[in-house]
This record gives sequence, structure tokens and C-alpha cells, in this order.
Amino acid sequence: MDADRLELFSHTVGTIYDAALEPAKWPEALDAILRFTGSRVVALQSYDVLDNHPPWDLTLGYAPEWLEKLRMLTLDASPLGAVIGDMDTGEAGYGSAHPLWPAVLQSAYYHEWAKPQGLEDIAGLVFDKTTTTIGTLVLGKHIDTGMYDDRINADLTLLFPHVRRAVLIGRTIGGLQDETRELSAVLDRLSAGVVLLTPTGAIVRTNAAAEVMLATAAPIARSAGAVLLPGSVAQRALMRTLSAFASGETGGDKGVSIPVAGADGAEFLIHILPLDDKRRKAIEGGTGAVAILFVRPRASGHAEAAAALSERFRLTAREREVLEALVDVGGVPMIAEMLGVSNTTVRTHVTNIFDKTGVRRQTDLIKLMMEMAAPPV
Repeated sequence: MDADRLELFSHTVGTIYDAALEPAKWPEALDAILRFTGSRVVALQSYDVLDNHPPWDLTLGYAPEWLEKLRMLTLDASPLGAVIGDMDTGEAGYGSAHPLWPAVLQSAYYHEWAKPQGLEDIAGLVFDKTTTTIGTLVLGKHIDTGMYDDRINADLTLLFPHVRRAVLIGRTIGGLQDETRELSAVLDRLSAGVVLLTPTGAIVRTNAAAEVMLATAAPIARSAGAVLLPGSVAQRALMRTLSAFASGETGGDKGVSIPVAGADGAEFLIHILPLDDKRRKAIEGGTGAVAILFVRPRASGHAEAAAALSERFRLTAREREVLEALVDVGGVPMIAEMLGVSNTTVRTHVTNIFDKTGVRRQTDLIKLMMEMAAPPV
């Protein structure tokens, strides 16, 4: 990724997390996604069948009359209508590469809706999928800028963990503006564990999922009223992060991610978000809380893809750890802190991975990794 693209990507990720905390900023985040992916229109949707409130349905670039017309089309108007429903979490693809694309060009969806707007191609990402929820990011490309190619899959793969975390955070915090909603009921619906922590790691508040995790000590445990992560490296990273949040030295709105393993070998991703006075009051976080910790299972596809790529190119165990961290965490400093090594050591491992795989950019490496997990959509 060249310097300009890296700067655009960093800006996009930053606006995504800003929007998670301040819902009014979602149009800015969607605009950044459009510019990063070279798209004309975007729809971010998250449906929860257990939520009595309307699902997330955020769009940018569409005229209101076209959105209304889309809702009036029958479900089978596009042959690709069921494709996203069959995709797994973290899976991305674009329409013109799909075997059903010729049929799409003959459908009512294309002739009555997409073509009149000048939309020539679509791309989609499933960022969350459980038995009760599905979250999708769907993009459209205008005839003036041509069709999508494989780069859109790489772009969406890069955005995937950030969009997923942001929507989870947004559903937990940003959606609590209605003071009549009971916070505990909202948090207890989440499959993710949610824990509010003090600078010393003391537990201020939890949701139902976190209580189950703490009771079974998998993947987080309770010790003397404080949260305990598996492994000394993860625990040290947590305590350094909490201390930094308390002092205001680092972290920002984006927070920190720490991959951990459960007792049964299952892999989880812990995201720690700073909790300032305004957000603490908004969620009735309690005196002394400085951070909100989210615990979710890691997408299995990432681990499988990393394993396949490591075996094919004979990566060392440490190189595989760095590879997985590139996807889940991203930057060299964060990877170094997570693994307990220097920035120089991480860069050396990344260089070795590039040499073994024959790629020279992080984007291409992640694309190669994800292509090995499953065939393209």
C-alpha cells in the first residue's frame, strides 16, 4: 500500500471509529469508505431479530426516491439477492465476478433500479453473522468509473475488522441515546462479552455474556474483583492500556485490540475502548471506569487462512503470529506490544513473510491470505 493509500485507509478507519462513538458522524465515515473503495453509493445494514427497534440502515449516495423504489422491488428481483445471505462473516465479493452476473443484467433489479442510476457493479461484505443477526456493507460503482476488480475484495478485507467492531460498539453505546431504554437489557442481548474496567482492571459492570465468560474463566477470568486475560503478555498489554487510558497518554477513540486463546483452543479478540466522562455518563458506567472491554470470537476464516498460508510458504510459528496480527491488529507498534518484541523485530518478520510469499505490500499479503481460506464469491 503506497503512502497516499495508507493515509486514506488510516483516515477511513479513524472516521469509522468516530462514528461508532458519535452516530451523527456515520455519513462522514460512509463518505470515507466510498473514497477508499472508489464507489458511488454505500449501504451499511445490521439486523438483529431480538431487537425491537428498527435495524441499522445507513446509506449514502442514493436519492430517497430510489431507496423507496428498491424497497418496492420483489425479493427475487435480483438473482444475487440470496448470495449475501449465504456468505460467511468476513467474506467479500463483487457482482461482475459472480457466475450469476449475466442473469443479474437481465433482472428487474438491474433494468428498473440500478441501470437508471448509472450503477454498473456492486460489491458486498458480511461483517457480522450469527443465528440472530446479519451485518452487511454493500457498495455500488458508477458507470463513469468502470467495474470492480479483485482490489475491492482486498479493500473490504482490510475494512472488515474495523467495521465489525464499530457496529458492535455503536449498537452498545451509540444506540443508547434514548434514555428510556434499559442498558442492561441491551448489553445482555449481545453475544459479545462487555466489561467496564477501572485503571487497575477492577470490574465495574458486565453484561450477561461476560458473566458467563467470567464464571467459566474462558476466555476471561475474575481474580480479586479484577479481570484476568489468558497469558502474561495479554495481561500486561491490558494493564498498560488501562494505565494509558487513565493518564490520557495514548489510545484515542480507536482503542486497542488483543487476540487471546480460550482454554479449548478457541480464538477470541478483545477490544478495549477508552471511556471518557461523557461516554461514562451516557451508559451509566459508574465511578472510576476508564475503559469498556469487548470480547468476541475471532473469525475462524482468518485463522484457517493464516494456517494455510503458513503451511504453503513454510512460515515459522512467530511469522504466523505476526501474519495473524496484521489482520486483527494492523500496525507494527501494536503488534510489537502484543507479542512483547521490538518494532524492528516485527518489521524483520514482515520482511521475511514478504520474501517467502513473493508479495511486497500488506494489502496483497492479506488478499493472498484470504484467498487461501475460501474460493472467491
